[in-house]
Order: sequence, then structure tokens, then C-alpha cells
Amino acid sequence: MSDFELIITDDGSDDKTWEIISSYSQNDKRIRPIKNEKNIGLTKSLNKSLEIASGDFIARIDADDTSDSRRLERQSSFLEESEN
Repeated sequence: MSDFELIITDDGSDDKTWEIISSYSQNDKRIRPIKNEKNIGLTKSLNKSLEIASGDFIARIDADDTSDSRRLERQSSFLEESEN
């Protein structure tokens, strides 16, 4: 699946998270990094991400979640079929 954007938010972490996110985004233009200079919390971080999102559908996942490798494909197919 190639028609998506991946918005990754670093919510003010003090480890190497930003460097890792930045390196991924340099290799893949679908990755759009956001860096919060200080921790602003989940809700405000999600709202910042939603403001820059350009897709028709939004799926979110947290750092401690796991996801099936075909999750986005299956969800978008279901939603597209449900629209009709």
C-alpha cells in the first residue's frame, strides 16, 4: 500500500526518538514528522497531527500498540466499500 501518509509525533521525548523519526522521513517522503519541543499530551498532539493530515481516512496507533501488517489495507477497503 503506497497511497498513505504516516504522521509521527515526538511529544517532547528526551531520548533519540526525533533522530530516528527524522532518519525515516529522509528515506520515505510519505513520513511526515512532528516535533513538540515540550510534552503537550495526547489530545493536543493528536489535534496537531489532524491539522496536517491530508488523507480521506485516519488511523492511529500508539508507540506501545501492535498492528497487523495488512491493517490499513483492510480498513481502507472496508470503509471504501461501506461508502457505497
